[in-house]
Amino acid sequence: MESSEQTRKEFFKTTAVTGAAAVLAAAGFNRMADAAHHEADESITQIAIFGYDPAKKDAAAEGLAKLAAAVEAAEPDVIAYIPHLDEKNNRVQFFEIYRNEAALKNHSTQPHMSMLGPLVGNGTLIMPLEIIKLTKVGGFHR
Repeated sequence: MESSEQTRKEFFKTTAVTGAAAVLAAAGFNRMADAAHHEADESITQIAIFGYDPAKKDAAAEGLAKLAAAVEAAEPDVIAYIPHLDEKNNRVQFFEIYRNEAALKNHSTQPHMSMLGPLVGNGTLIMPLEIIKLTKVGGFHR
């Protein structure tokens, strides 16, 4: 009887684990598929940096949040586009990941990028723009 109970417990345990793995894989949490994707990864990661007027910090934050929302809505090949305010140094730092070179080139031609013009024109954002290209050496993103 005990071995039958043990077999039953093992069956349910295996079924639960297999079912959970299937649900996770269907939701995109498949390490094997992710590993295969990242081996052929053409993504481009960069940080874009420019200054901002600390007296206009709220306007900068609002304008940058609107720009990020527009990028998210219109550019599906932009994987990450996250503006940050470096309040110690009065700098904006965008963390950006593009699916490939074409996505990066497409990004700069988008109409919503003109949202930066008024922010630069009224002195909220301060040029020059600095782009730092990053080389991935490991890690992950979701």
